[in-house]
Amino acid sequence: MKTRIFAIALIACAGLYISSCSPKVVAMQPSDPNVPQMPAPAKTVNAERVAQGKSIYEGSCAKCHKLFSPTDFSSAEWGPILMRMQPKAHLQDADMALVSDYINSLAKS
Repeated sequence: MKTRIFAIALIACAGLYISSCSPKVVAMQPSDPNVPQMPAPAKTVNAERVAQGKSIYEGSCAKCHKLFSPTDFSSAEWGPILMRMQPKAHLQDADMALVSDYINSLAKS
């Protein structure tokens, strides 16, 4: 009887151990209240700035992860994401402004 209980407990522990080893799937949170907000996008954006921003976005951001479509999030949701990613991408403020113009020109409302 003790052997049977021990075997059941061992199988249960092994099952818990194996299930804890599976990769964790975490959905990307569109906004975090602790991250500072980016300023509101300008009402009119130059097409040249948008093209430059797209080039920087595709060149800098794709080095580390898949690119999200600008239409995946609203401008308000993109703000904290861009602020959080700027230091990781080593982007200067001027380049980040171009990326922001590109994203905000296509972001969902």
